[in-house]
Amino acid sequence: MNESLERFGLLEKLNVVVRNNARYIVSAMEVGKFSNTPCLAHTFQLVVKGGCLDNKRISLLTATCIRIVGHFKHSFKLFKLLRQFQEILELPKHSINQDEPTKWNSTFNMLNRLIEQKDAILLVKPHFPKAARQNKELSTEEWDSLVSLVAALKVFEDVMLTANYMKITTSEVIPILNAVNMSLDSIKDYLHRRYGDCEKGSIYAFVTILDPRFKNKIFRSRMMAEKAFTLLIGKLNALEIDKGLEIKVAENQERTTPAPGAVWSLYNQIINTNSVVSIVCASILLLYFK
Repeated sequence: MNESLERFGLLEKLNVVVRNNARYIVSAMEVGKFSNTPCLAHTFQLVVKGGCLDNKRISLLTATCIRIVGHFKHSFKLFKLLRQFQEILELPKHSINQDEPTKWNSTFNMLNRLIEQKDAILLVKPHFPKAARQNKELSTEEWDSLVSLVAALKVFEDVMLTANYMKITTSEVIPILNAVNMSLDSIKDYLHRRYGDCEKGSIYAFVTILDPRFKNKIFRSRMMAEKAFTLLIGKLNALEIDKGLEIKVAENQERTTPAPGAVWSLYNQIINTNSVVSIVCASILLLYFK
């Protein structure tokens, strides 16, 4: 690069190099001491893939979608049925797109098309072979997750379209990033309106703590987890049990562990009340004070 710049008389005129994010290119910038900035489109590609699509749950969801699309691609009978139901439901007669693993926006287009054709796909689904239905169908919850995922990806898709069809300059990076953050904030605000502060002692917080997979480790902050745990212990201590065996929570929100004998005595008393609430509360003892 130095030789080429010198040959064309540009070495002293170089201000900044726009590069992709390949390691050898980044290394070349460091060795050559070039002032450089990453390509916006390529960086967004990595952000979406690494920060979203590579997530285990999302990758499983998209894998199911790929299987659904593949089944329509390889079965003329199902494709013909899809066309028939599109006419009945007055849906656009669009084909279902297959994604390209190297291009995240192709995954976005595939998922977006599935949502568009959801009603027709659900009518075709009973005609899938039995073996195919086992791993080529989405639950109601997964369809809802798909809608949320596409809404988030749409923000980045809009940026990519802008970057592809317009001459983006470095001066536009900050406005674009701020626009993306504002769009994602609007999605977060919508979630907050739907669920509120569900970590603050709600049923969501309690059942999360009681789930052995999560306990109090998945909350946004330790303080939120400790508050929810304290409220849960309060509900346990509100039961009509021996006050001498109450579970204490220290002033610093750290719980203290009672003696093993006291734990099992308390557990037996709670279980013997034969109420659902009591049994649920008793599981706290096994979960935290085993």
